[in-house]
Amino acid sequence: MGRPFPSDCDESDNLNREQMPLDQYVNMQDNEGWTALHHGASNGHVETSHVLIEVGVDPRTTDHRGRTAADVARQNGHTECADYIDSQISIR
Repeated sequence: MGRPFPSDCDESDNLNREQMPLDQYVNMQDNEGWTALHHGASNGHVETSHVLIEVGVDPRTTDHRGRTAADVARQNGHTECADYIDSQISIR
């Protein structure tokens, strides 16, 4: 994959997961502004999207191009995933 993600960081990156609140960790963005939800949605992973939202990923987060994870899912033809994420945006 071409996108570095926080889980790829090594100790020299000073990422102390033990001290970081879960909501901040799960909402981290890569160099293109993608969260884990964007990555899952880009591949149409509905169950992964559900779990990520349940643990606190904000489905309203946009990438550097202004796209939510639902937008990314829809652009990749994953309408079921996009519809699910959109439904979670509307209840927040």
